[in-house]
Amino acid sequence: MVDSMGQNNLVIKLRRDFRFWDVVFIGVGAMTGATIYLMAGQAISIAGTGILLAILFNYIITMLTGMTYAELSTIYPEAGGGYLFVEENLPKPFGFMSGWMSWFSHSIADAFYTVVFATGIVWLLQIYGVSIPISPDLFKKLIIVALLAIILLINYWGTSTTGKWQTYLTTAQISILVIFLVAGFIGIIYHPNFKNLLPLNLNITNIALAMGLLFVGFEGYEIIAQSSEEIENPEKNIPRAIFMSIAIVTIIYALLFLVMLINSGPNILGERGEFAVIWFGNQMIPYYGYGLMIMAMLIGSGATLNATVFSSIRVSFAMGRNGSLPKLFSHLHKKHNTPYIATLISGIIIGAMALFLPLDTIVAGASIMFLLLFTLVNIAVIVNRYQNPQLKRGYSIPLFPLVPILAIITKLFVAAVLWYFSPEAWFVAIAWIEIGLLIYYFWAGKKEIEKPSRIVSPTKLKIEKKEYNILVPLSQEFPNSVKIATLIARMMDANLHLFSAIEVPINISPQSITYSDSLDKIKMMERMEKVAKKYGKTPEVTITVAHDTFRAIIDEVNENGINILFMTWRPKNVRRIIFGSTLEKVYKNPPCDMLIFRNHLEENINKISLILSKRKSGEFSFQIASYLAKELNCSLIIYEFTYDGNISIKGDQYLKLSREMGIEAEIIPMKSNGIMGKIFNISKESKLLIMAPPSEYMDGRLPPSTEPRIIGRLNGPVLIVRKVITEKEQDLSGMYHG
Repeated sequence: MVDSMGQNNLVIKLRRDFRFWDVVFIGVGAMTGATIYLMAGQAISIAGTGILLAILFNYIITMLTGMTYAELSTIYPEAGGGYLFVEENLPKPFGFMSGWMSWFSHSIADAFYTVVFATGIVWLLQIYGVSIPISPDLFKKLIIVALLAIILLINYWGTSTTGKWQTYLTTAQISILVIFLVAGFIGIIYHPNFKNLLPLNLNITNIALAMGLLFVGFEGYEIIAQSSEEIENPEKNIPRAIFMSIAIVTIIYALLFLVMLINSGPNILGERGEFAVIWFGNQMIPYYGYGLMIMAMLIGSGATLNATVFSSIRVSFAMGRNGSLPKLFSHLHKKHNTPYIATLISGIIIGAMALFLPLDTIVAGASIMFLLLFTLVNIAVIVNRYQNPQLKRGYSIPLFPLVPILAIITKLFVAAVLWYFSPEAWFVAIAWIEIGLLIYYFWAGKKEIEKPSRIVSPTKLKIEKKEYNILVPLSQEFPNSVKIATLIARMMDANLHLFSAIEVPINISPQSITYSDSLDKIKMMERMEKVAKKYGKTPEVTITVAHDTFRAIIDEVNENGINILFMTWRPKNVRRIIFGSTLEKVYKNPPCDMLIFRNHLEENINKISLILSKRKSGEFSFQIASYLAKELNCSLIIYEFTYDGNISIKGDQYLKLSREMGIEAEIIPMKSNGIMGKIFNISKESKLLIMAPPSEYMDGRLPPSTEPRIIGRLNGPVLIVRKVITEKEQDLSGMYHG
């Protein structure tokens, strides 16, 4: 986009937050989260030993559609998943219905995960003898309400991270499952009851019915596709992540069913029903097995619930944005920047199903809706191939069109068979589809679908390569920060980069942020650009839409070869939090040299104070102080702490260099006893204090982790100069002459 001053130097970009393994664990976590714990026993009671074939066939039909998602995700690496793919390739009614079905399929899956979590809590209390003062069913409903309230509040407040937490939780859950697999194989070694695998049940109807019950545990690649625009290198990583996650989950499921069948047999497991997996866990690890397996159940269902809730919110938010649903679905909270109305309505739908529908209806309904949605997606890929053969595809389905046709046939077959398990689930699915059709034909279909104006990034300015590059991250207007950074950049002949992030919560995608959403930030950065130009530098200005400001800053440092990071410190009135959370993270692991400035400065200052450091930031802090004294036409007072209170040789050298630069300077030696108290007093008297980090004055006696709290006690305008990259010693005069 072109900024208001007619310059193409304001660049707005979307940050891709998720790396390959982040995405794999999101997919694995979504698939292993709940289904296996509650539905394994019922599936075994239906299919017997044929459950192993059900897992194999589910893997095959999942891979058929997984290949479809892999191809379409590389064509449209944007948020939306199946909804986007159908909307882009099929007539309007199908586009609306795919979004409508996607919203419901994720919502009913959320209802299932909520019930699984609540069931796990009740089982845990009952097993270990904790009395429940009310009926278990009522207690379970209270847990459902409380859990949903927590999840909805998390999505209302907004969170900037999910990939890492999903990785941690999925790793914890899989680790527990691996423990039981190892215990199961040890049991097989000591008691190899392979006869429990015979006879192999080959009843196709029963196998298909078991497939349908477990299918909701194979749909996690839809969440991967919904995160497409946030995945690094999507053309390569999305197909790999889809196939990898499906394979990992299939192996876990197959091994778990195998050790369960060999150790316990299908009849005993079938009799245990919903409790089969938990019961088996205790057989392998007596007494502790119950708690460990239920813990895995709670971790998996809780993590999957949160991931799937934000998927359902994203779909309804996107439909509100383009007018398929009422505009109120697209309203963002002014403070939290979250789609709070979409969150509330989705939560009400999820809660109603979790509280009032039987478990069998919920799990079968979730599978049916996903199966129908995936059928539409497979039709969409066929249409796309024939209508748009010229589109670039990072992955192409082999044996086309045989693969998507087989996917369509198998998906519809499994969905049809689920009628025998729960006709009510089909009634619920049909009712939702009919409501959607009524909405479309009497309201949504009469509206023109709007494409919200996207943030357009222009070609980046080609800036002359310089030795120094200074990055100034701005969360809000800090004109004094920009002024000081600009003066330093001018004296160092450095490139100046002004940067700001629009941090969005995980339940909306960066691409959904439009020009109007970012207008306030754009105007703020344009005003900061004017400040930089006023003081003699034309900066490069970048705004990034991201889930995590910290990672966005680190990426900006790496992409632009930044060697000085100029950050603004706003004192917090919170104990132990002196810097903002982002600055705190950067300060602990600085990617380059740092300048940290408290954004407070008088309009005209006549004196700068510098406290010398003998450690690695000393020379750099003197360099910055002398530059600013020269630019602001200030005198320079140099404070030097020594054991005897006398000026050192290096102090004399700094004083001499200052005067050679035409700076009025004096040096004040001070004894180093009680050094921190003296520094606090100096800060009270200074118009602008420049100093190294406090730990550098304490000869290593002060751990860097305590520095933020000590810095918080300084008064007045302060510029902390932190040298991270140590350069070779050089003659000081070489910095200023010839």
